[in-house]
Amino acid sequence: MHLKTLATLCLLLRCALPAAAQHPVYALPGQGADARSFQRLVLPPGYELRPIELSVPGRKESMASYARRLAAEIDTTRPFSLLGVSMGGMAAVEMSRFLHPEHLILIASIKHRDEMPPRYRFLRAVPLHRIFSGRALGFLGNRVRNLYEPEGRPYDSLYTAMLRDKPRKFLPRAIGCIARWESDSYPPGLIHIHGTRDHTLPYRHVRGAIPIERGSHLLIMTRAEEISAILAERLPPR
Repeated sequence: MHLKTLATLCLLLRCALPAAAQHPVYALPGQGADARSFQRLVLPPGYELRPIELSVPGRKESMASYARRLAAEIDTTRPFSLLGVSMGGMAAVEMSRFLHPEHLILIASIKHRDEMPPRYRFLRAVPLHRIFSGRALGFLGNRVRNLYEPEGRPYDSLYTAMLRDKPRKFLPRAIGCIARWESDSYPPGLIHIHGTRDHTLPYRHVRGAIPIERGSHLLIMTRAEEISAILAERLPPR
């Protein structure tokens, strides 16, 4: 057969066959963010990022109950992985208990109640967040972010927009959901990536995390290249 004809036939056959299915990685953002926070993250070939929006937690809803509601967005008929940032990572830990993903990836998050910073324990006992509106908490969140996480200033307008777009009841209820979280276990083999200058969930409280030197709580945006490189090393090829 003529080489040109053979090449054309191979091309036609390749176009006619379905593309290899990508392995879905369901991604849960942090409490002050949404799917836009993943825009700079690059997964290895064969993996497909599928963001899940965080809905408003119910009044006094537990993280376990919240995770089960969010899990309705996941197609469990095929293998998948979970990735969570900050509060999204906590929800992902809870999901892993009953969904059993192939991989669990935490970024700037915590996996156990012993990693919870003291201020959240205080808010569990004295729920001051309930006296503030969602708008007021968003305003305070912007000010605190600029003060304690200055690495994120190039993305200030994006984070401000993501906070502004949150439903009014989201932030007070999300803070309460975090403060009440009582995780006492987590699956072995999870990938935990954490910045050494995270002032929201301080690195000194976490155990067994892969450090990103001088990385802040906003490293999903500010250090996306390094996170992508770590995932390229840790996730098996597809």
